[in-house]
Amino acid sequence: MEAIKKKEWAIKIEDLNYSEKYAEQIETTLYDFLEDGIGYATKEWIQPINCRRYDGFIPYSNNKGGFQAHQYSDQLTHYFEPTGFKKFDAVCENTYNYVIECGLEDREISLGDFNKGLDNNDYDMVSIRDEIEESFGEYEQSCFETMLKIEDNNTLFVAFMLKASDAPYFRGYDDSLDFEIKFTNIFELKTELNKLLENKDVQTYINLLNY
Repeated sequence: MEAIKKKEWAIKIEDLNYSEKYAEQIETTLYDFLEDGIGYATKEWIQPINCRRYDGFIPYSNNKGGFQAHQYSDQLTHYFEPTGFKKFDAVCENTYNYVIECGLEDREISLGDFNKGLDNNDYDMVSIRDEIEESFGEYEQSCFETMLKIEDNNTLFVAFMLKASDAPYFRGYDDSLDFEIKFTNIFELKTELNKLLENKDVQTYINLLNY
């Protein structure tokens, strides 16, 4: 007789006063919000949050699970089209300037001569600039991460994070929109999540994600 496979819960149901039916509704609501509400279009981008002990990892006590979603872009795009999130934009600008300066140093060209050539639309300098820009790779990536974390039976923490520092590892964030949602049933949870979609800064984040 084939053994019945135990459901792998994304939320830490063993620490919550949830029935299995209610837990399934919670998980579906959170997942649908990331996929349909925010626009993370592929299942590979949406993953459960680590909420259980493993290999020495001990999650925070207020982490009862949920989902996090990632989408990657490049800092070059946001250098030319700033997002309006100041710290994130500053990192993209600093990265661009650093890569340009390194590229010029390798070619033994001074920044002054380079800028003067660009001002005069010098073909050689424009070509060098384009060549350096084409060298941007994984260390010049950016990341948009959304986290939906259950903290207790009636509290959901929501964070929209823009990451450019520490690429391609993204162990921190540069700008973040943080919200705490209180709910006592699925209807309230859905209502509060839908309200987030009306927030001006969240709308900007979604537009960037789906650019």
